[in-house]
Amino acid sequence: MEYIHPSQIGELLRKRRKELGLRLEDLADDFISPSTISNIERGITYVNEEKVRYIADKLGVNLEQIHELWAKEKQEEEQMELKLAAVESIVDLMNPDKGLEKLRKLAVPNNHLSTAYVHFLRGKIYLQKKNWVKSQNHFLEAIRIVDQKGEWQKSNIKAASYHELGRIAMEVHDADQALKYVEEGIEHFQEAGERSDYKSMLLAAKVKVLEKLDRIEEGLRLIEDLWQQIDEIKNVEVALNLSQSRVSMLTKLKLYDEAVSHATAGIELARINKKPEHASELWMMLGGIHLRKGQWDEAEDCFRTALCLQEKIKADELKIKTHTYLGMVLLEQGKSDEAKQVLEEAVAICERNHQTMPHRETYIVLGDCHAKQGAYSDAIQVYEKVWKMARKKGDKPQEHKVILKLARCYEQQDKEKFAEFLQELYRVENELDLELDVLY
Repeated sequence: MEYIHPSQIGELLRKRRKELGLRLEDLADDFISPSTISNIERGITYVNEEKVRYIADKLGVNLEQIHELWAKEKQEEEQMELKLAAVESIVDLMNPDKGLEKLRKLAVPNNHLSTAYVHFLRGKIYLQKKNWVKSQNHFLEAIRIVDQKGEWQKSNIKAASYHELGRIAMEVHDADQALKYVEEGIEHFQEAGERSDYKSMLLAAKVKVLEKLDRIEEGLRLIEDLWQQIDEIKNVEVALNLSQSRVSMLTKLKLYDEAVSHATAGIELARINKKPEHASELWMMLGGIHLRKGQWDEAEDCFRTALCLQEKIKADELKIKTHTYLGMVLLEQGKSDEAKQVLEEAVAICERNHQTMPHRETYIVLGDCHAKQGAYSDAIQVYEKVWKMARKKGDKPQEHKVILKLARCYEQQDKEKFAEFLQELYRVENELDLELDVLY
């Protein structure tokens, strides 16, 4: 028999056994044990050739044709890889449902070499469909399969799956778990492997998680390191995400001039690469800097530019934030009627998308607008809605903030209610004091 590596023979024999639905024990007999068959399938070199031929005969595999069989196997594998790559393009660039439909039509068997890739694609599909549990399960299964098949390490599907698991953890507001996933991805990334863009994606994701965890200085140091290699980063999305993280962190540190400089550079990068969503977010962030500096006219220009760009994209959360910030600026400029219109649009988007809980601040600003116009009954209605949401969420600082606003409104309308809310204010302040005592 002309030489071929034992691991290749073992792979073919294992596949044939799986196709026949046989266990190791089903093939074992007095001449060959299950452990020996397992060693053959794993390509252990000390198993004698007679036993390899014996088990091959039992499976109906002609070892004299092993090269032809191996060549056919590799060709089928390459064909499947091409089909799965086509599915991934459809998932990423078109529609997850179309990708899922094509994936189902491929009907890849569970024992196929590309099973890890299939689970990875299903994870991406369900991630886009916001089915976090299904998505997570498929990514974890992809990792498990890669761990079993050493030859799949170079695919970097394991590192990529950890990146996507980090995204899911961020979506469910678990930044600590997100950091663990991202660091696992960085650790398991194969430098000489495929999906080379995932290294910069993982590092950019780590920056975002560090910001969420308020580890700002650590995040900025990582950005500085990454920026030294910016010309090597092929994925413009990664570069733009890094720009946004940098602007956000610099703003939190009140380094406004630096933040403006990087926001402006990011806007230009987004414009050149025709990325309206990133451009819109950066214009909104730039407006936020001017808002903090009390530069109302500049802030208004930035927010209106962001809204104009949002006409081309479907990004409701971004629209809610931008409308809210614009409403705040218009209130500061004394344009309360215009502010009311903008803020009511923000609230309408919240309610259309069942996003009231995450955007409680939007309702507070609308309440402020009503109060500024002297429409205290309308303000009370909005504030009480936020109060209920804050209590449900257990957000004591926000509850305190809203009760104070309600007390101010009732002071103008109902002295009994005013006294009632002063008592509520006292209750929440005591609870906040207790929480601080526990911390110390």
